[in-house]
Amino acid sequence: MKKFLTILALAATVCLAGCNDDTDGLWDEVNDLKSRVTALETQVVALNENIEALSQLMRNGATITDVKQTDGTYTLTLSNGEVITLHQGSTATAVIPVIGIDAEGYWTVDYKDGKGFVRIEVDGKPVKAAAADGVTPKFRIDADSCWEISYDGGKSWEPVLDTAGNRVSAVGTGTVTDKFFTDVKVEGDKLHIELLTGESVDVPIVPNFYCRIVAPAGVQNFSSKETKRFEVEIKGVENVLISAPAGWSAQLTDIVSEKATLIVTAPETTRALADNSKDVAILATAGCYACIAKIQVETEGGVVTTPPVVESVEAVADKTTSASLTFAVTVSEDTDAWMYLVQESSAPAPEASAVATIGKNGAGDTVTETGLNASTDYTIYVIAIKNPNTYSEVKSAAARTADPVDEDDYYTFGVEIGGVRYDKDSAGAQLLEVPADATEDVLLPVLEGGVIFVDDRSANFAAGTSTSQGVTKDLVVIGRRADKKTEIKIAKYWALRNPNGKLIFKNVKIDFTSVGNYAFNAAPASAVNGMGSFVFEDCEITFAKVFVTMYNANAEAGIGNIVFRNCKIRYTGEDSSVNFITLQKIGAGLDKFRSLVFENNVLYTEKTATTTFSLFFQDNKSTAGSLEKLDIVCRNNTFVNILPTGSAGGLFCVEKFGSFEFSKNIVWSSLDSKYPSILRVLNDYNANGPWPSLVMDRNDNVAWGTAGWKLYQTGTNAFYPDGGSNQTITKATEDPLAVCDFTNGRFAAAPAYADFGSTLE
Repeated sequence: MKKFLTILALAATVCLAGCNDDTDGLWDEVNDLKSRVTALETQVVALNENIEALSQLMRNGATITDVKQTDGTYTLTLSNGEVITLHQGSTATAVIPVIGIDAEGYWTVDYKDGKGFVRIEVDGKPVKAAAADGVTPKFRIDADSCWEISYDGGKSWEPVLDTAGNRVSAVGTGTVTDKFFTDVKVEGDKLHIELLTGESVDVPIVPNFYCRIVAPAGVQNFSSKETKRFEVEIKGVENVLISAPAGWSAQLTDIVSEKATLIVTAPETTRALADNSKDVAILATAGCYACIAKIQVETEGGVVTTPPVVESVEAVADKTTSASLTFAVTVSEDTDAWMYLVQESSAPAPEASAVATIGKNGAGDTVTETGLNASTDYTIYVIAIKNPNTYSEVKSAAARTADPVDEDDYYTFGVEIGGVRYDKDSAGAQLLEVPADATEDVLLPVLEGGVIFVDDRSANFAAGTSTSQGVTKDLVVIGRRADKKTEIKIAKYWALRNPNGKLIFKNVKIDFTSVGNYAFNAAPASAVNGMGSFVFEDCEITFAKVFVTMYNANAEAGIGNIVFRNCKIRYTGEDSSVNFITLQKIGAGLDKFRSLVFENNVLYTEKTATTTFSLFFQDNKSTAGSLEKLDIVCRNNTFVNILPTGSAGGLFCVEKFGSFEFSKNIVWSSLDSKYPSILRVLNDYNANGPWPSLVMDRNDNVAWGTAGWKLYQTGTNAFYPDGGSNQTITKATEDPLAVCDFTNGRFAAAPAYADFGSTLE
C-alpha cells in the first residue's frame, strides 16, 4: 500500500507544479494502479488462505462435515470445528505465485518466471507439506510491490527471487487469471481437489462425525491451579484420547446428547512450564476416520524457569545389533530426569510433549532399545526434564540396525554354555572349517586351547585327533550350526591336565569307538592332573570302552564339575563290565569332585549280554580319600539296557557323597531276569552317620523289563538307611517308551509318561 501512496503523492506534486489542465491521463494511470494494487492485495489474502487450507487438509487428515460454495469460494467446516476457505480462481493484473504439493509431499511454486514448478526450499532443503512437522508458507507484498515469503507463520520474511537472483515483482501488466486449483468439486461423499501440478487430494465428507471444542478465540489464559470447562460438540466418535502439556490436567466427561465437557486444570505457576507445547487436544476416532480438536492454554504470573538442555545424543556403533540400538545421551547439569522415544525414522517426528507423555524414562548416560527390526532406520528423540514440569526441546539421533543374524550360526550369533556366552568375538575364538572338497581329516588344535567353532561341510572327512592329546589349556569345542551336529573323530585318548580349567563340548557328534582303553584319563601319577569343569551339552557320543578313568592318576587329581546334559550316549563295546566314569588309585584328589550332573540324556546299548554298567564308579579297594563333597543329580534321563547288576554293581557306586538325587528317570531293559540297583553306598552311615541328603523315591521313577530295579545295592559292604526298606522302583503297567529305535537312537516316552525320561528324540 505504501507504493500506491507514494505514486499518488508524486502525481499530486506534478499536477501542482505544472499547473497543466491536461491531467486526465495521469489520473487514469493512478486510478488504474490503485485498482491493480487493491486486486493484488485481495489475491494475497486468497493465496494465503488457499495455502493454509491445503496444509490443514494434507497434514491433519481431517474430515469435512460441511461444504458451502459461492462464486468459486468454498467454505469448509472440518470435523474439529475449524473453518477454512478455498478460492478456486480470480483475476488480477499481477504476477501471482501458483502453489502446489508434489508426489513426495513437498511444497512447490511457480513464480511465472519460465522455470515452471520448483520445490520451495529453506536453507537448501525442500519444505514438507504433508507431515506432522510440515511448514505452511505465507506470502505478502512488500513496500516495493515485490513478493516476500515466510516459513515461520509471519515472524520473519525474506524476498522471493527469480532464477537470476532478482526480486520478483508482484505488479505485472495485462490481465492474469489465477487458478490455484485445476478443479474443486464435491463428488458424492468426498471433496475432490486437483492442483495445477497434477496432484489431487480427496477429503471425506462425513457430516455425522465431528469433535469441536467451543471456546473463545485465541489462547485460553489460566491462573495458578485454575480449572476451566469447555463445551465439546461431539458426534459419531468411538474413541477419544486426551493430551495436555506437562503439568496440566485435562479430562472429558461422558457424552450426553452429542455434547461433553472438557475440564482443564492449570498447574501451580510457581514453576512455569517450558513453552514447548500449549495444546490441549482431543484425538477422536471412528473406524478409519480421525480428527484432532484442540485449544491453546497458558498460565499467568508464573516464575520463569530456564529449561534444561539435551547436549548430545549419538548412536553407539559397536553396540548395534540386528534387534537393538544403543544411544549415548548427555544432558545439562540442571536436569532432574530425561525421557526418550525410539521409532522408525519414517514416522513423523514427535513434539516434546509427546515424548513426555508416551516416552520412556532414561537412566544413566546410555539407553538400549530392543525388539527392533533388522536393517531398519530408527530415530531416538530425547528431552531433558526439570522440576518436573519444565522440559527441553527435542534432540534426536538416527541409526540403523544391523542386518539379520542367523541364529542357528553359533559362530556369529553366539551360544550360551553354563552362563557364559561364546561367539566369534570370544577370547581365543577361531573357526575351524572342514571344506566340502576336503581330502583328509582336519586336526583339532587341542594344544592351543581357545574356543573352536567347527564347521564340517565334507561328507567324507571330519575334524578330530588321531594321537593322544594333553589338554593343558581351556578348550571349548562347538559345532557351528545349531540345526545340525558337527562330527568329530577322536581315535586316541585325551589326558586331562588342567586342574582349574575347563573342557567343554557343545553340539558335536563324537566318535570314540577307535580308542583303546579309555577316552579320557588323568595320568600320570607324577603330575597334578584333572579338570575344573568337564562338560558335554547337546552332543551325540558313541564309545566302546571306559569313558573317563582316573586310574593311576596323581593323588591330587580330580574333576571339579562333570556335566552331561541333552546328550545321546551309545555304548557299542563288548565288555561284560563297563564303568562310564571310574575312579581308581587316587587319594586326596577325591575331595575335588564337587558335582556330577546327568540331565535329560539318553544312555543306551543294544548289548543285552552286558553284565553290569556303572555310570559313576569309585573303586573302594584301591582308593583312599572321600567324595563327601560330591553332589550327584541324575534327572529326566532314559536308560536303555543299562543294567548295573551283581554284588559290586550299582548305577552309582560311592563310599561317601555330599547329596544324591535320582528322579523322573526311565530305566528300560529287554531282559527280565536281572535285579539292577541305583545306588551302592560303601560307608555305613547308620553307624557313622548321619546320612547325606537323599532324593530318591520308588514312585518318582519308571522301570520296565527287569525283575526289579532296587533303590540301593545290598551286596557285600553295601548299606542303605536304617528304618527304611530297599524298595524296588514301581514297574510300569505298560511300556513307557512309545518309540524304541536302536538304529537311529530314538527313544520317546509314551504320553502317559511324558514327565519321565529324556525329551530327546
